[in-house]
Amino acid sequence: MKKFIHGVAEFKFITALYFLAAMVLSMIGGYFNGITEHTFITIWQLLALSVIFGALHFIQLSKMAAPARIAIHCILSYIALIVFSLLCGWGFTEGLGVFLRFTLIFVLIYVVVFAAFAVYYRNEKAYIGQKLEECKDKSNEVEDKSE
Repeated sequence: MKKFIHGVAEFKFITALYFLAAMVLSMIGGYFNGITEHTFITIWQLLALSVIFGALHFIQLSKMAAPARIAIHCILSYIALIVFSLLCGWGFTEGLGVFLRFTLIFVLIYVVVFAAFAVYYRNEKAYIGQKLEECKDKSNEVEDKSE
């Protein structure tokens, strides 16, 4: 049960990060295209996309080889964006020039987001390792005093 609750909490955290990124990127992209506000339905669409990205993020936590995980995650994320663009009328697929520009921007943003998550998990691993060492040291001190 603990593992399930931890998984749900991590899913909510990852989904919130993707939602924040989607909102910021859509606002920046909208600004350059003359859109000054988002409709309520667009925000819900971005939330739905964030939930899908949150679920896809767990591919990164699987036991597959790193290159396979990255490739599968990138391709599925790209397909999800294309499908949402078609279904929601976001316009990424209107013409070849727009589509190529979108693809280039997607790849650049994907690399930046992936690097951010890599740094986060590396720092988290170092922090947990440090805390584990502190616990081991305290445990050894207690054992030494009891002898």
